[in-house]
Amino acid sequence: MILLCWFTIKVITIAEIGSIGQLYDMVLEISKGAPVDGNYKGSYLTMSSRESVIFGVIHIVTNFAIVIMDTGFWQKGFSADVPAAVPGYIIGGNAYFAIPWAWGTIVGLGCLVLENTPAFPTYPRRMTAGEVSGGLVLPFASQAVAGKGGAVAILFILFMACTSIASAQLIAMSSIISFDIYGGYIKPNANNKQLITASHIGVIGSALFVSSFATALHKGGVDLNWTLYMLGVVVCPGMFPTIFTLLWRGQSRAAAIISPIVGMACGFAVWFGIAYAYHGEVTIFSTGQSLPCMFGCLTSCFVPLPLTIIISYLYPTEFEWKDFLVIESVNAAGHFKLDEAKYFTPERVAYMKKMSRVAIYWAIATFCGQVLFWPLPMYGAQFVFSKGLFTAWIVVALIWLFITLLIANFYPLIDGGFHKIWVVLSGRKELPEEAETEVKSGSANNSDPEEQAAILEEKKGEVEVNVDGSVNA
Repeated sequence: MILLCWFTIKVITIAEIGSIGQLYDMVLEISKGAPVDGNYKGSYLTMSSRESVIFGVIHIVTNFAIVIMDTGFWQKGFSADVPAAVPGYIIGGNAYFAIPWAWGTIVGLGCLVLENTPAFPTYPRRMTAGEVSGGLVLPFASQAVAGKGGAVAILFILFMACTSIASAQLIAMSSIISFDIYGGYIKPNANNKQLITASHIGVIGSALFVSSFATALHKGGVDLNWTLYMLGVVVCPGMFPTIFTLLWRGQSRAAAIISPIVGMACGFAVWFGIAYAYHGEVTIFSTGQSLPCMFGCLTSCFVPLPLTIIISYLYPTEFEWKDFLVIESVNAAGHFKLDEAKYFTPERVAYMKKMSRVAIYWAIATFCGQVLFWPLPMYGAQFVFSKGLFTAWIVVALIWLFITLLIANFYPLIDGGFHKIWVVLSGRKELPEEAETEVKSGSANNSDPEEQAAILEEKKGEVEVNVDGSVNA
């Protein structure tokens, strides 16, 4: 985040640009000399862009599906404490929005300007379509702005992003392999050690698969645009069946299994069919174009919606939500079940219902604000940004970006990070709050002080943070 904020300011203040107003003037001049096909008046400074609408539809639908289908998101949501989950996603999601907005606007337009200066690596020629779709805009722009140091900074940002997402996905995939596959079907009574072994195997196997698949795509000539477009066709079919799995007890098992498979098949058929109809061939080039990808993505997304409903009514079943409570947790001592009465207190249930409503309201407000009420009217208005509006646009984006810096880097420390760091560094035991409350309130139904002390010591032993940062159960 520090590098992101530094880089956006650096692009504006570099000698070749100098200010927000100068950036506007230079982009306006480029628009006159090399107008953009499909944009209002051929300008780069307009929201009325045919390709941007297609791009937006693809990524809005795809990103909704990614959030819903991504096991990494699921695990974070389920593992977080009730008071943390909804506020965490609301704050983090709205903070993140500033990164593609500020970064894409400033660095994208800055690269467009710098491309015509001797500072740019490809000068005097412009970037080729292959270089753009291959993701080289950012490295070239960083080198033009800050030389080799800028290139290293971008490499560091990409390394951190890839490491973060790879870590989350490897943990998620290993959990599926260990708990859902190995512990669910192969050895249902597996103990803690066996599940951890299966998890380690899952991490190694997943890493080998991901790296091999990425290498195959690269060697096959697939670029970033094609990969992102393909992702929507593959991921979107599971979106509505997954939503119904959580919110509708009437969805049947057959519907949840069949509808995503049929949706994906339909999506691929439309994707390839339209690519052939528009370009006369089915190749990486034709399937990587925006229109075939958009229709394929929308097909794979919405075909499962009526299909899962129809199958569920033809072969009806009623899911009992309490079946979730039979899921057993595993610790060093073996398997144990959740104490429903103890966990689902009236106060906790009321709070969960309240936060569910908050989540729904925020979801609706975010979708309407960031998808419907903000960009679409600007698209329909068909105008070119004035210098004043463009300056305000950039300033608000930068303010939002710096707020994101504070939220991402400092808020977690204020919200309990300093305490957790001290626990790790000191190596002391941390008493779980629920255990302390239970013992102090006498809910253990034991009035003997010695026995209560023994229970307290046992509760303390459930969470032990070692000096090296590892955690013992």
